[in-house]
Amino acid sequence: MKIANINRRQLLRAAFGSSLVAPLSGLLHSESGAAAPGSAPQRLLVIEMPNAVWRSDWLPTGGRQVEQGTGDATQFEYGPQSAFFEKIRQFTTLIEGVPVLRPCGDPHVAGQIHFMTGGVIPADGAEMSKYPSIDQILAKQSPLFAGALATPSVTWCGHTQGDGARAHIHIISFDDAAVPQPIFPQNSPTLAYSNLFAGFMPGATTDAQAKELAIALKQNRSVLDYTKGSVERLMARVSATEKVRIDTHLQALRELEKRLAQMPGGPTAHVALPDQAALDALVVNDTAHHQAVLEGFFGLAKSAFGFDRTRVATLMLSSGHNWVTLKDYVPEITQTGRVHEITHQSYLNKNLDLRLITNWYGDLVNRFVLDLAATEDVDGTSMLDNTLIVFFSEVSIIGDGIDAQHDPKNTPLAVIGGKNVGHVGGRCLRYTTRSTNDLWTTIGRKLGLAPSFIMGNPSDNFGGLPELFA
Repeated sequence: MKIANINRRQLLRAAFGSSLVAPLSGLLHSESGAAAPGSAPQRLLVIEMPNAVWRSDWLPTGGRQVEQGTGDATQFEYGPQSAFFEKIRQFTTLIEGVPVLRPCGDPHVAGQIHFMTGGVIPADGAEMSKYPSIDQILAKQSPLFAGALATPSVTWCGHTQGDGARAHIHIISFDDAAVPQPIFPQNSPTLAYSNLFAGFMPGATTDAQAKELAIALKQNRSVLDYTKGSVERLMARVSATEKVRIDTHLQALRELEKRLAQMPGGPTAHVALPDQAALDALVVNDTAHHQAVLEGFFGLAKSAFGFDRTRVATLMLSSGHNWVTLKDYVPEITQTGRVHEITHQSYLNKNLDLRLITNWYGDLVNRFVLDLAATEDVDGTSMLDNTLIVFFSEVSIIGDGIDAQHDPKNTPLAVIGGKNVGHVGGRCLRYTTRSTNDLWTTIGRKLGLAPSFIMGNPSDNFGGLPELFA
C-alpha cells in the first residue's frame, strides 16, 4: 500500500475523521504561532514612567559610543537618578542620546504617542497618531506573538487622571485602522483580570474544578488513545518507508500527550493567578491604592505571560501628567502636591525630590524584573529571558520653573531581559544620530517583522540602533 505525501492532518483524518483534525493538529503544531512543546513564547512589555526625570542626574558616564565605535559598553556608571537599575544591571541596557522627534504639541501627550507610534499629529493634549503603535503592530503582524489564548495585547495605566484639557494624557496605544484610533488603557486590575482570565481554569482549586478538569483531561487522552491505536493498525499495512514517516507523527502524538498531562500547571510551573479578592478591593485613581494597583498590574503581567493569555502588554505607571501625590509614600519628598505640580515648581534641590520619585517607581520595576528572572519558564530558562521589556519616559527635565522644563531630545530609555531573542544586558549604548523610531525599527525586525519594516515616519529613521542585539 502506498501513502503519498502524508502529513499530520491527513494522518489524523485517516485515523479518526475530520471532526477532530483541527483541534488536534493545532495542538501538535500551531500554525498561528503557539509555542511548540519544550519551547516558550516570546513576550513584549512596554513600561512608561512619566514625567519625573531630571536629565543631568539621569545621564550615565562611560559606556560605548556606538556610531564612533569607541568605548566599552560594559564599563559605565549610572547617573544618580538612573542608579536604581544597578539592582538589575546584568539584564539591562541603558540607551542614551536617542530623541523623540515629535513636532511640537503637548510635551507629555505628543512625546509618549510619538515614542510608541513614530508619527504624532500635534493637538495640544488631544494628539492623534499617523501610524499604529508598535505594540499593535507586533501583536497583529509578528508570528512570534501570534497564538495567545485570550487576547493579542493589553494596555494598562496605573492612574489615568490628569489635566482635563489633555484628553489623551494617558494614551500610548493606537490601533491599525486606516485612521489610527486611540486605545484607552484599562486602569482597573480587577477588570483587567476579568478580561484575561474569565472562565480560565489553570488547575484544580476546588472539588468541582478538580472533577471538571479530570473529565476534560480524560476526554482528551481517550481521543489520543483511539487515534494512536488507529494509526498503529495502519502501520501494519504500509511499506517500511512509510512506517518511518508515520512513526514521526506518532512521536508528535506522544508529545501532545505530555502537554495534556502538564495542562493543570500552565505553561510555567511557577506561575499562579493573582488574588482576585485583593484586586477587587482596590480603588482606581486613588493615591492610597497607587502602589497596590501597580503591583496588581505587574502580577497580572506575570500571570498573563506565564499562562500565555497574552504576549504583548503596555503599562503606563501613571498618566503623562502623573497626578499621584507620592509624598504619601516617600515622606522625604520636600514638596506637597502631585508629581506633575512638583516638576513645574522652582526651588532648590528639586532634582533630589525627583530622584526620590524615580527611585520609588524604579523599585517596583526592579522587583518585577527580579521576579521574572527567578521564575522558570517552560523551556527551562527564566521568564525574563523570554520577555523583552522596554522602559521609557516621554520627556526629561532640563531647566527650572514653569517654562524651560520638559524636553524630548534625549529620551530616558532602557531595554531589559529578552536574552532568548539576542539581547544582552549589563551595557550602556550611546548614540548621536538616531531616534526612537530607530529603536522600534530594530526591535520590530528582531521580533518577527519583515526585514523591510520601518517604524512610523520614514524620514525619522536613520538606520536602526546598531549593537542593540547580539
